[in-house]
Amino acid sequence: LGGLRNNNYRYDLQSNMYTKLENIPYDFYSGGTSVIVGNNIHLLSGYYSNSNEFHYKYDIQANTYTKLTDAPYDIYNCSAVAKDNDIYILGGRYNYIYKYDTVNNEYIKTKENFTDDSLMGGKAVLVNNAVYLFGNGQKGYKYNILDNTFIELERVPFDYQNDTVVGINNNIFLLGSLYKSGSAYEYGMYNYKYDTLTNTYKKLDDIPYDF
Repeated sequence: LGGLRNNNYRYDLQSNMYTKLENIPYDFYSGGTSVIVGNNIHLLSGYYSNSNEFHYKYDIQANTYTKLTDAPYDIYNCSAVAKDNDIYILGGRYNYIYKYDTVNNEYIKTKENFTDDSLMGGKAVLVNNAVYLFGNGQKGYKYNILDNTFIELERVPFDYQNDTVVGINNNIFLLGSLYKSGSAYEYGMYNYKYDTLTNTYKKLDDIPYDF
């Protein structure tokens, strides 16, 4: 999803083939976030200045888009995860946590702020009933959906910025980094495993290319 031309392609793992689908109907190529709920992909925000509050639903089976109610605040560079029929939207231009009810097309504020605005553009992943959010620098947070609590985690052992997180069982893998070397920024090749049960990190083999 996305890119400079707002493309939508489906990649078939078995046939190793790409299929061109209906283009995204707005500028989604920078700062946008997507999340799957059922047979739909929800597209949140996009290119800053003209679509930073947009919310569209893409129906995978029908290959069609539906514009939903705009987000109640600027969600450019937010993070989002899905839990059952709800989408949790974290960050953006403000430090809010909102829950979007996909059944009733309704936004509900669940938390006022993170207390730390460095998490704009962070990456979130759902593990069990908690959202783990890793932001710019060495900050990590856990948001518990069930009791609406928000705590800071053990600091990330490297300068993690705007890369990828993957949750598998009780572990989260932090892949890549944009780190500062002297006066210049360089791409890293880190691979760390964060254990959600022990709140500890373990360094794994580096990614074999600039990630």
